[in-house]
Amino acid sequence: MAHRTRRFATTIVVNILLVVSLVFLGAQAPSAAQAPVGASGEGAIADAVQWLQGQQAADGSFGGSVGNTAEVALAAAAAGQDLSMWRASGGRTILDYLTAQADGYAVDAATTGKLVTALAAAGLDPRQTGDVDLVARLRGYDDGEGVFSTTALAQAWGILGLAAAESPVPQGAADALIAFQQADGGWEGGPGWGTDSNTTALAAQALVAAGVPADAAALSKAREYLRAQLAPAGGFVYSAAFGDVADANSTAYGIQGLLALGEDPASASWAQSDRTPRDALLAFQIADGAFEWQAGEGASLLATAQAVPALARATYPLRAPEEAEPAPVALQDGQAASDTLVGRRAGAQALYRLAHPGGGREVTIEVRTPAMHPLTLIGFGFNVYDASGSRLGGGAVESTSPEHVLRFSGASNAAAVWTVQVYSYIDGTPFTYTIRAAGIDTEEGAPTPATNAAATVEPAVDEPDAAPILDDEAAGTLVGDRGGAYARYRLVVGAREDVALRLRFSPDDPATSAGLGFTIYTPSGRAIAAVPTGTPGEREARIAAASAGEYLVQVHNYLAGVTMRYELSR
Repeated sequence: MAHRTRRFATTIVVNILLVVSLVFLGAQAPSAAQAPVGASGEGAIADAVQWLQGQQAADGSFGGSVGNTAEVALAAAAAGQDLSMWRASGGRTILDYLTAQADGYAVDAATTGKLVTALAAAGLDPRQTGDVDLVARLRGYDDGEGVFSTTALAQAWGILGLAAAESPVPQGAADALIAFQQADGGWEGGPGWGTDSNTTALAAQALVAAGVPADAAALSKAREYLRAQLAPAGGFVYSAAFGDVADANSTAYGIQGLLALGEDPASASWAQSDRTPRDALLAFQIADGAFEWQAGEGASLLATAQAVPALARATYPLRAPEEAEPAPVALQDGQAASDTLVGRRAGAQALYRLAHPGGGREVTIEVRTPAMHPLTLIGFGFNVYDASGSRLGGGAVESTSPEHVLRFSGASNAAAVWTVQVYSYIDGTPFTYTIRAAGIDTEEGAPTPATNAAATVEPAVDEPDAAPILDDEAAGTLVGDRGGAYARYRLVVGAREDVALRLRFSPDDPATSAGLGFTIYTPSGRAIAAVPTGTPGEREARIAAASAGEYLVQVHNYLAGVTMRYELSR
């Protein structure tokens, strides 16, 4: 009981600091020389980001505070910045600082959830933050019924953190947060503090992230509460009980709350004195790009950081934009194309297309890359697909010294467009390669037949539609291939359903397991790679509040000749 009491006290103190920071940390020394500027949304974001970058300390922090630094990380991510490049001259990066401070800062659901949300937005895996698994720590605050804390603020950040990490939000978590809602429709950061717009906006985002529809009763009441916090001159006040003057922090949070609720903060329906919340927020920006908490207060780090996501129309948890498929590069006969591909766990790819002339002509595709350790090449290679998307084959190893050469040869009786996919699953490793195709041109209209009739390729049966539906579990064996051997399953997911898949496989040798695993492909084509669970021979992938539709699960084996035995369970 003594341990539980100490943890309880820590939670209350940290939550008080978090809520108070929303209101008061924005105020700094006034600067009468700085006048408000009327920047456009994009210009305002760029100016704010530039100002924020100038505030970074040599240790990577902002204001020496983990909480403020996490807010800046969220702002930078919302603005599309690469946080690995954010460092003071000769100093550490913002991500270095957050990683180093994670263990000491993440002491309850509020701080852990906020840090997980920031790290996930930055593209890091919060399960591997130094030696700390922050997602496991956050889940450890669940009392078994989805309750993370006795405060609404911590409950909201707990939900947001799990959603950001694509880890299932526990049953009951949303109900627990709704139970904190007060009679006026708002939420208070801690018991007896009184409702405020900041906590209410955060709770609204958390409930939507947990799958609560925007027209649910609790969120409808939240919408009306936020309307009651509009200042007469535009923007949002912290609480109408404390006055009627807006501040930048509350206006920024209010905007995010409206966005989560499906409202447009730039519309006239939310305007006061002909000033929309977005207009009011822009009015807090001053000449050097910073935002001030209230007019005349001077540049504020926290107000500036919180203004950026609101102006970028981003809500928490921030979602990384789905990557567009790279445009294929046309291959001409005999002409080499060179590039560098940096591997990713979910797969990096470069696409090329060539026009096969038909007539039984043999076409050869060759990829060369500098010689390296054979194990490094497990996840690097290329595949060839016909116009329907069926795989014709992959690059086979022709030589390994003085350079690695992968080659594919095939013929077709009919003219067709082939797509060549160069891929790498070796996370973070750059591969410089040259690709060349020969046999495409038909000089004087006389195609050269294939010298070997067996070289004529027929489309492989490799269509996702043929994949069985995964109900609870599936098992099988998969003999590896350099071009990738696959077992595919269809996964039917309902709206806002939590998805958790686990793969158990053998063999699991640390030197070769990089070539074994699975990937989930969403209906839009986004790849979600499975990650190690910490148990040998085990991978898992999780999606919280997934979109309804049919997902493709692809188990892969890139270890040529190695038999992979696996069990896939839902």
